[in-house]
Amino acid sequence: VLQAQTRAREAQTLGFKKLILPASNKKGLEKLLGIRVVGVRNLEEALDELF
Repeated sequence: VLQAQTRAREAQTLGFKKLILPASNKKGLEKLLGIRVVGVRNLEEALDELF
């Protein structure tokens, strides 16, 4: 995800409580934002988080 930090901050501003994004983009975001950040390696993991 390009500009993951910028997008994550915008999601936080909009009231999101949890972010699901590629595992490679997760590093440091949870501490920075104070919201739940879930890093996934594939679509199956993302769907498991959603449902």
